[in-house]
Amino acid sequence: MAEENPLAIGIGAAIVGLALGWLLPGTQRENELMGPARDQLVDRAGETVERAKDAAVEAASEVKETVKAEIEEHKPEIKEVVQQAGQHVKDQVKEGAKKVRNEAKDAAKKSGSTPRSNS
Repeated sequence: MAEENPLAIGIGAAIVGLALGWLLPGTQRENELMGPARDQLVDRAGETVERAKDAAVEAASEVKETVKAEIEEHKPEIKEVVQQAGQHVKDQVKEGAKKVRNEAKDAAKKSGSTPRSNS
């Protein structure tokens, strides 16, 4: 995902960093040096986080729609592959059951008895 969407990873990391910064309490020295500039910076950072969050939500929505469109476009192919796989499994089960039945008959013949049928 990082290779396909480095911007989304960067935005997410920035959001996490800002959130952690907001959680930590300010120091007295920080308040003396920064004062109102800090408040303005915090306000701008909050606005930036909101815009980044909105952009991330919009990008996720676009990805979701693209994936849905791709699935819908390839639905017949997917359905055919699933049907073929199902038929293959069914054939293997039948072949396995046939082998078991034949081996049971052979074992019964060798032991001198006949197998009982559940049918």
